[in-house]
Amino acid sequence: MSHEYKKVPWLFIIILIIILIIFLITLIKQALNFHESNQLRDFFSNLNEQTPVMTSHNPRKGNEKAKVIIYEFSDFKCTYCAEMNSVVNKIINDYQDQVLFVWKQYPLAANSTASAIAAQCANEQNKFWEYKDILFQNQNSQAEIFFQQTATGLGLDINKFQACQQSDDTADDIDDDINEGFLLQVDATPYFFINDVRVSGYINYQDFKNIIEQELVVNS
Repeated sequence: MSHEYKKVPWLFIIILIIILIIFLITLIKQALNFHESNQLRDFFSNLNEQTPVMTSHNPRKGNEKAKVIIYEFSDFKCTYCAEMNSVVNKIINDYQDQVLFVWKQYPLAANSTASAIAAQCANEQNKFWEYKDILFQNQNSQAEIFFQQTATGLGLDINKFQACQQSDDTADDIDDDINEGFLLQVDATPYFFINDVRVSGYINYQDFKNIIEQELVVNS
């Protein structure tokens, strides 16, 4: 009996130690999860405060030293983007000395990547804005033969244009814009950043103008 009596405390102590270890592990996991959840919360919160980054491949128009920078994430097969195009052109024309307008390729619609690549290649020969307008005017005609005919009509070097279409660098440029949009939580097209003011979807000229005027005052 005395031999069995000595074993009982040791067994109890071992069980107690195991329980304490499990308890400590649980506390540590909870602390780590809390820390990670705060980091994730801060990360996504910060995303909402971020704005796009202008890169060398992004088509742009206006005053390079402007204090108001407008980014548009757009898709050439998006109906609302086509409707928005006339407003965008008027904004660029009316505020060409006061703002810089930057284009981001964001082909979300089916089969719209080819259109983005074609427009990007037109940009390589300084004809992006003309090519963009033609694409929006012909959303149901965007096929390879149309891309080539449009390039020829605008006087582009067709050999350079075709080489650009097939280049991995061009595809990478489009992917960079798409990835940036995902990180910035751009969930629709058109999508605008007017400095740090976000606008999702269609916006009429007057409302667009009002935001620009406010930003001009704030940043004067």
